[in-house]
Amino acid sequence: MAWNEVLWRGLKHLGLRDGKIDVRDISFSLIFFFLGWSIVLPIFSIRINDITGDPFVTGLIFSIWGFVCLALDIPFGLLSDKVSKKKLLQISMFFYILVTFLYTVVDNVPALVVLRIVHSITGCVFWISSWGVIRQYSTEKHRGTELGVYTSLRSFVEVVGPFIGAFLISVFSWYMPFYILSIFCLVTFILISRMEIESTENKKGGMFRREIKDFFRGGRRVWGLLFGIIVVFSIAAGFGSFIPIVMENLGFSYLEIGVVM
Repeated sequence: MAWNEVLWRGLKHLGLRDGKIDVRDISFSLIFFFLGWSIVLPIFSIRINDITGDPFVTGLIFSIWGFVCLALDIPFGLLSDKVSKKKLLQISMFFYILVTFLYTVVDNVPALVVLRIVHSITGCVFWISSWGVIRQYSTEKHRGTELGVYTSLRSFVEVVGPFIGAFLISVFSWYMPFYILSIFCLVTFILISRMEIESTENKKGGMFRREIKDFFRGGRRVWGLLFGIIVVFSIAAGFGSFIPIVMENLGFSYLEIGVVM
């Protein structure tokens, strides 16, 4: 059975489109952003390291994302209960268009630090609001299946994207993936802007507020889970961020880096 047949069978219960927004529309809109970001993956950390000239400083630059998200995830989640998630998505995509382009322009560490902070805040707003919209438009009975389909689509483009990025770098230049990402962010911005996303955030106290309360009712087990997540993600993020840098230093081509990524 074909992969796409298995994938879309999970959305069969949604039936034919009737003009209303469902998880298919949200997934299709966001998939352009995920594809664009995966296209940048083979060159992103190499670009950061070229600016800093020091792997240690490069690691500090990458860690900004974690610190910003640790500080702002909950506040932005609570904010998404009070304002339109559509507006938050639009704002994040607008800044992503600028941020990705500016990565081709910055040439010193202080400017890079500022850009990375803005990037981290933008990413924090995007991840909170996008996941909130997906949850909002997934049906309660089939929520697990629909979220699984959304995640599978993300995984698929994240497999294809690095190959495309490596090809663009080999044929054109290292800056081409960043331009493509900016264009895809614009496409996502337009698609989101055309959708009539309902503002249901204030009903029943807000989705994020309810879920964060439910999560922390687990007591000590929750803190153990959080600690485990932080350790795993820290190792994975550090390892993944430096793979392209190490491979480039060892003489691997961008196509080979794309295969590994």
